[in-house]
Amino acid sequence: RAAEHRVSSMSLGAPCASLHKGFVATQRLSSLLTRSVSALRQVPARRVAMDAARKPRVDAQLNFVTPPADGSTLFYVPQFGGSDKPEVWPGDYALKKVFISNARASTPQPSLRGAGFQLFDCPTAVTDFFSDEQVTQVYYPEIDSLLKRVLGARKVFVFDHTRRADAADVRLGHKAREPASRLHTDYTVRSGPKRFYEVVTEPEDQQAAVNSGHDTETPRFSIVNVWRSTAGTVQRSPLAMCDWSTVGDGELVRLERRAPGRTGEVNVVAHGGEQQWYYYPQMTEGEALVFVTFDSGSIAEGETGQHKPQLTPHSAFADPNSPDDAPPRESIETRAVVIY
Repeated sequence: RAAEHRVSSMSLGAPCASLHKGFVATQRLSSLLTRSVSALRQVPARRVAMDAARKPRVDAQLNFVTPPADGSTLFYVPQFGGSDKPEVWPGDYALKKVFISNARASTPQPSLRGAGFQLFDCPTAVTDFFSDEQVTQVYYPEIDSLLKRVLGARKVFVFDHTRRADAADVRLGHKAREPASRLHTDYTVRSGPKRFYEVVTEPEDQQAAVNSGHDTETPRFSIVNVWRSTAGTVQRSPLAMCDWSTVGDGELVRLERRAPGRTGEVNVVAHGGEQQWYYYPQMTEGEALVFVTFDSGSIAEGETGQHKPQLTPHSAFADPNSPDDAPPRESIETRAVVIY
């Protein structure tokens, strides 16, 4: 009877196993076909984007400010990650068409020391940029190594990060903010030094910055932003960068950033005829855009030996070459204080 039972089980089990294998194969084929159809749909978008990436420049609109005639101080109220409440920007802002050069096709290439920004190959071991643990435990050390390598920094203090997303559902689900759409610098001549002392709190580190400076009292440091895509190739809302040395006097306008419990200070940007704008089309997850948001002593001016802080204007913009079906942009920007 035991033998009969085994034979009976085997005879019943074999068809079931065959059916199961057939079901699994069907599921795999269905999944493969779905991915193939999706990929085919994306081919025209990728082709359009690749063609656009070869163009030497794009004519696009950037959002400039008109400085208040009465000299009053502008302000804005920022959006917080995960909120669907829009930012508040009182003031006179307007879109103006400018030429934005393809930095990949530019000769010479923009550099950190020259224009204030530069693109680097920068693979990452992070598998989930929405994980705070991975960002702080894996990505922060990667940023530390990158900035020591490309800037020759002696010490790097990575102090915060911001996630951004075009899609509202991603913002709400992952506490991300929308892309910044007004031209700005992250710091001013007043808020840059203030931020330095908030981040670099140990006296020996502060003294090390002073020792590497131009005089015996002023610390020599930079605040640097590292920006990268976290969701494939950027086909929508890329970042426009201005060669900081082409920004004229009076074209950076102080703006108060009014958040609950803290009032900061940034600059917005007025249009200027000498400004030179760039962008990197088709940025990938394996690339990082590094730009200096404040530098305490970047160039000497005249015979006085005085130094002009480096402030690099930037903003997301609507790329007219973006395909209609371009996927939403997702990105992370990470800030660090650098001591040389």
